Amino acid sequence: MFQALADFIRAGNQVCLLPGNHDPNYHWPAVEAALRTAIGNPCSPHFMFVAGGEIHERGIHIEHGNQYSYDNCFDHWDRPILDAPDGPRLERPWGTLFMDLVYNDAEAAHRTLNRIYPHGMDRRARDLLGRGDATIVAFGHTHLLVDAQAPYGQKDPRRVFNTGSWVPQLNVTGLPRPSLDELDRVQYTGHELRILAIELGDPPRARLRTV
Repeated sequence: MFQALADFIRAGNQVCLLPGNHDPNYHWPAVEAALRTAIGNPCSPHFMFVAGGEIHERGIHIEHGNQYSYDNCFDHWDRPILDAPDGPRLERPWGTLFMDLVYNDAEAAHRTLNRIYPHGMDRRARDLLGRGDATIVAFGHTHLLVDAQAPYGQKDPRRVFNTGSWVPQLNVTGLPRPSLDELDRVQYTGHELRILAIELGDPPRARLRTV
């Protein structure tokens, strides 16, 4: 993966790293430096760590979305490094602690648990689109695919996306209201990795693609 990123950047492309709730480690300068070294030491703007976690330009807004999920939001999102009696520590939302102590074991027993889309992301998308300076709003926090036209009419170009990447797909045909036990017996149909392809224009357009 690191070599592929290095080749991608050397070909004249740009990589912007927007952190999510699993990525606060990159705020440590040594961690970001190690990543930069692994991909060939590219300079800015060829590789950029977007510490604030948002890109908002040319009618497009992109962010991870964890800040609108009550269990995974940070109080110090721009720089989640806190002073502690024994030295600096990363801020840790309670959702991360819950995942470490409870959720990982629960997901191992019931593989379909991680399919929830926080309502806070819906509110965030409506606010951004309603301001009039964004046509495309894209998240990536949850594991649920979203490709929705904003409720402003069929001809309105505003769209909301959540990539829902790397989630094993399940075939639940014939199970309109499956129980957890029934879902546990369903076979995965494979992993899908999705990318959001954006065409810059006035207005911009976007489409989710499976790779």
